[in-house]
Amino acid sequence: MDAPITEKKADSAADIFRKAEKHFICPPFNVEESRRLCQEAASMGHTGAKGLLSDFLYYGLGGPKDEVQAFKLAAEAAEAGNFWGQLIKATCLGNGHGGVGRDDKAALKLYEAAAAQDCGAAMLALGYYHELGIGVPRDLGKAKQWFQKAAERPEVVWQQSSKAAEAKLAAMGSK
Repeated sequence: MDAPITEKKADSAADIFRKAEKHFICPPFNVEESRRLCQEAASMGHTGAKGLLSDFLYYGLGGPKDEVQAFKLAAEAAEAGNFWGQLIKATCLGNGHGGVGRDDKAALKLYEAAAAQDCGAAMLALGYYHELGIGVPRDLGKAKQWFQKAAERPEVVWQQSSKAAEAKLAAMGSK
């Protein structure tokens, strides 16, 4: 567990993380710089930075891939309610990555928690879970609802999820 963050240190970590987010979600994108800033803020105990850094580590964005470290950071961030952490922890659990066994029910709960915070990638995952009956009874109606929600996400970061959701809706005969 991290040492308590002093107020001054937390402000500094928050400032660093805001810069990291900006590099990640706003053009011109600079994933390497965003990852570096996340590492700095995460080392200062910033929960959001741990969550976003887990995404970089899981997918190998802006540097080497490390699924085990991604899961560790994601678990810490998810415990604090961070949607990035919830998303990556769910992804690890849903695929049996990061040194953990597959646990579809736990992944589903984490995707639901991240989706409740408007995470488009989590909404897309929930669409697949309901479409395929992973951890829940198969329900194409719920799948379409989740795909529709994912397709409506406006953020640049979720454009890939949005496009995938639109494609799923078209294939399911809805949109």
